[in-house]
Amino acid sequence: DELKNSLIAMSELYENKVCLSPMVRSGTLPLRLLSLRYGADLVYGEEIVDKRIISAVRVPNAVLDTVDFVSRNGDSVVFRTCPEETGKVVFQIGTADAVLALKAAEQVARDVAAVDINMGCPKHFSVQGGMGAALLRKPEVACDIHERPHDKASWEALAPVVSALSVPVLANGDVFEYNDIDKLRQISGASSFLIARGALANPSIFRKEGYLPIDQVTQDYLKVSAEVDNVYQNTKYNAMRMIPSSLEDARASSNKYGFTDTSRIVTVPELAATRSGLQMFQLWNLQNFYEQYQDRFRAKAAALGTQSKQEDQVLTTLPTAHDRYAESIHSTDGEVPKARNNRAGKPELFCETCKIQLLSQQDVKLHYKGRKHKGVLRRQASATISKFVAKAAVQPEPTAQTPAASEIPKTVDNSSNENGKTVSEERKHDGEDQRNAKRVKREANVHAGNEQVENEEARRKRETVSTQA
Repeated sequence: DELKNSLIAMSELYENKVCLSPMVRSGTLPLRLLSLRYGADLVYGEEIVDKRIISAVRVPNAVLDTVDFVSRNGDSVVFRTCPEETGKVVFQIGTADAVLALKAAEQVARDVAAVDINMGCPKHFSVQGGMGAALLRKPEVACDIHERPHDKASWEALAPVVSALSVPVLANGDVFEYNDIDKLRQISGASSFLIARGALANPSIFRKEGYLPIDQVTQDYLKVSAEVDNVYQNTKYNAMRMIPSSLEDARASSNKYGFTDTSRIVTVPELAATRSGLQMFQLWNLQNFYEQYQDRFRAKAAALGTQSKQEDQVLTTLPTAHDRYAESIHSTDGEVPKARNNRAGKPELFCETCKIQLLSQQDVKLHYKGRKHKGVLRRQASATISKFVAKAAVQPEPTAQTPAASEIPKTVDNSSNENGKTVSEERKHDGEDQRNAKRVKREANVHAGNEQVENEEARRKRETVSTQA
């Protein structure tokens, strides 16, 4: 009876529903929330491989009021959900193993409405791993399943399937307007529907009243992304699929984007040129909205960090996740290294961005021009509060008895050798000697090569003279 009741409840969950379809990279929290606010009944998350979610750590995020499943090293949020989508979010697993699928489902069971297994994706990544379409009983048939990005959906072919089954069937394909749902219902007999491309191009497709202008929709999406501190790259990825590719596209599309004379038309190249969340929000004049939420998150993170320190009475710790987050927000490419005092009391040049010790002003100039420093700055430009809070949660901070590695004094060996030179000077001279030796060797090789060429030319001349004689 209990199993029967659970099956009935699960069937009711999918009956007469209009849903956001699962989409890799796109089905993250901001798009799911925006779809729900526009009228979607259920929202699917992006497909996540079973082993990835199993290895993740469940972290309640007090700053964002979300539940985050974070990678073990704390560097990425695998899946995020919040109270607003409770009972309405479906978690999709990519799996080829029943045991792993069960473990993955158990990992997220208390935070989602249902768990879905991907059994239709024909992508090479899924099929080669035994997932997606490879789960069908006839592998030879699965190999013949291809994407149909250009062919129209065959709604009529769904009717026999719907009539033969007693469970809800979610129909999908070529639903680009809300009115298409009624057409698909009449032709196929299905009561529930999944919308993918139509929702990605304009999430307001879920509104019974009809589309909203894409300028307003994009701004709504950016605002939701700011509310949940979504990572910059993912927000940019989805926004680029909503806006026109060029001004010509915006004008030649019969105003399908809903632009008015006062609309700010942002094109894909403009958005692609941005390098940070702030630059992206500035395109729509939403920088104040973005900075307001960032300030709110920083203040809340700092308050939570202070409270945690008071409760734990930790005297010596690493910089908290919230401090590291604040550092990354304020880092700039032209920053000047701060003077940091080690335990010996000697001021040293220290790059706060890369957390490395520099020995001289010349080192500073070379370091800031180098790839490593610029790469760290690029990564920090996409940093979010969730990354640092999550990393602090999965990596315990050292106590006063076990000082952090960054607190261990970094001293420079300036002791003199028997020749009166410091170790650093000796290393410098050793390096110069090695470079000089290599240069002499190259010059010797060039000289030897020139002699060989001259000898070869002389030999050919002698042979020519003897032949003529």
